[in-house]
Amino acid sequence: MGWTAFEATFSEPLPVAGQLSAFEALRSRVVLEATDAQVGASKHGQPYGNAMYEDIRARMGALAAERSSLDALTPQLLMGLVYDLTAHCEIWWSERFDVDALDSSSHQGDVAGGES
Repeated sequence: MGWTAFEATFSEPLPVAGQLSAFEALRSRVVLEATDAQVGASKHGQPYGNAMYEDIRARMGALAAERSSLDALTPQLLMGLVYDLTAHCEIWWSERFDVDALDSSSHQGDVAGGES
């Protein structure tokens, strides 16, 4: 089972006002762990994505071993959450940059290269 299916299966049906759901709390914890891994890895210079990856894998293994209300968590599921948060630009594997500017500049080259 992947992260998306796990979340859909085990998420709470309705939020409780003023209280983080177990999944919101988990997301916050994973972002915090990833940020700590990024800070540590970036101290060794650029690029640091591989070092950050190894640190995050170890952290997700430790997090999966902790008791929580989400007992079925595995390191693999937590890495799926890491990748989901990465896709939503909540976790960065490098210094932050303007994704939209990079995307539009690459498309301009495609359009210009396609014209004869």
